[in-house]
Amino acid sequence: MKNGRLFIAGELTSKHKPDYHQLAYDVLRRIGYDRLGAGVEHCMDIGILVSEQSPDIALGVDKDGAGDQGIMYGYATNETPEMMPLPFMVATKFLELLKNHPSKMFRADAKAQVSFDYDSSRITTFLCSVQHSPDVEVSDFRHIIESMMVLAACEYGLNGDFQKLVNPTGRFVIGGSFADCGVTGRKLACDTCKRSSKTDFVPLSRKRRKCCKYAVFYAMTRDKKRVIIMTKGQSKNIIKER
Repeated sequence: MKNGRLFIAGELTSKHKPDYHQLAYDVLRRIGYDRLGAGVEHCMDIGILVSEQSPDIALGVDKDGAGDQGIMYGYATNETPEMMPLPFMVATKFLELLKNHPSKMFRADAKAQVSFDYDSSRITTFLCSVQHSPDVEVSDFRHIIESMMVLAACEYGLNGDFQKLVNPTGRFVIGGSFADCGVTGRKLACDTCKRSSKTDFVPLSRKRRKCCKYAVFYAMTRDKKRVIIMTKGQSKNIIKER
């Protein structure tokens, strides 16, 4: 996806014929694409490059499960009720608060990063970049963002006296694919919270849920969560390779 162009590419073998354009418009509206400054239908050129799955690959997946290979691992932690890392959940909570804020100053694009000192159990730095309308300055909404940072931290019982960085470059008016091309190409290691295990370079975000990589990752993550629940949170970080 770049600027006003979106390509949907891949393989699908099904009797159902999806309305790809309508699906794309629905998703773009849900994630707030229309809040980037232009209407969805009027600015989006959608290209469909979808064919049936290769019959050679189908030989390995249509019968007896997925015939594929790879090193996969699951992850869970007792740091939060969601069994996800604490700084990740604080950043996620902040973005949820931002998304639901009624101010017209804010647009759809944003990112947040929380630096957490595990030795002292304190947040040291909270950084966020928030897309805004062109007629405002960072000083106009800094106090709103900083208050949401503190609120997100308090949700998890953490300190609020951390360094607060709001739009440190000074301006964030152009957002979404108009500023930065979005491609589902992250490594599996990034998608699965950890970087200590060797994995292949196939992005989990584009894999079919029938694929063994998807199935193994979710099965192993489910198992790790069960261990934490059964040990009443005594197990810390649990990582398992397969």
